Amino acid sequence: MRAEIIRAIAARGVTQTAGELLKAARDDNETVRREAIRALGVLVDVSELDTLVELAIHPKDAKDLPAFEQAIAAVFGRVRSKDLQAAPVLAALAEAPQEAKPMLVRLLGRPATAKALEAVRSALKDQNYELRDATVRTLSDWPNAEPAEELLALARTSANQTHKVLALRGYVRMAGMSDNPTAMYVRAMELAERPDDKKLVLGGLGNADSARALELVERYLNDKELQNEAALAAIQIAKRLQQNEPGRAKTAMKNVVAVVENSRIRRQAQDVINEMEKYEGYILAWLGSGPYIEKGKEGRAIFDMIFPPEKPDARDVRWNRLTQGIGSWDINL
Repeated sequence: MRAEIIRAIAARGVTQTAGELLKAARDDNETVRREAIRALGVLVDVSELDTLVELAIHPKDAKDLPAFEQAIAAVFGRVRSKDLQAAPVLAALAEAPQEAKPMLVRLLGRPATAKALEAVRSALKDQNYELRDATVRTLSDWPNAEPAEELLALARTSANQTHKVLALRGYVRMAGMSDNPTAMYVRAMELAERPDDKKLVLGGLGNADSARALELVERYLNDKELQNEAALAAIQIAKRLQQNEPGRAKTAMKNVVAVVENSRIRRQAQDVINEMEKYEGYILAWLGSGPYIEKGKEGRAIFDMIFPPEKPDARDVRWNRLTQGIGSWDINL
């Protein structure tokens, strides 16, 4: 009956009962405890978040920790400030019992603030296996690329094969967030030992847009085990390179058609070639200067004016490759 009452309280959003629910979260009855913890996740706001975290690190039963983790994560969803989410967890981490620290580390991966990352990095040095495992998994799922170097180091040096794989996968995912993804994919491929890991890197390389990335995936076109993944990545890259480096893209696609056994993939590569050949002879790369503005004039008046790039003796005019408004064969200024 008590458990059913707690469910009703949570469903109706009766926030005034938070104090009683905090007591019920330490009840001797497991069913009552779990319902109270779940209800706290629904009803508690930021003002009581620190109390909930404190209760979580000293549970009635260690088996309640997953329920507390879910409840605190649910409260995070209602707290806009990442710093306010992380603050009580950071405060609790230093004094928490060892069995509660993995939960706190996982929770810090949600707000993912700079201070949260610093704390998780420190936890990586701990010798306790459960905490270290939670730390590796949290860093691997981090929502930005800040811990990429730590993951790269783990993928290189960890004696735990599971942690090596998790770190490599996290690093590959973060490469896609980087300003220079190809360099990160190159490093990841150097560390990839298993075919599944190499397939993962090749899948990531398909999102790159450099000739270097294309060169890297082409190395695996003759590897029967990795051929399909390498070819699909090459096709994706070539589609993005066909405007600026059509020759390189076309050569790669011809290589795919010649080498790959999968007929569906060969057709995809041939489609890219056909699309490129359709517009051979057209000017596909354009440079632009400007825009140029004249105060108080618009439309035809400005169009008829002679600006620096239109003068034969013009100097210091900056020309930039146009990346917007470029179609397969035309340009839209």
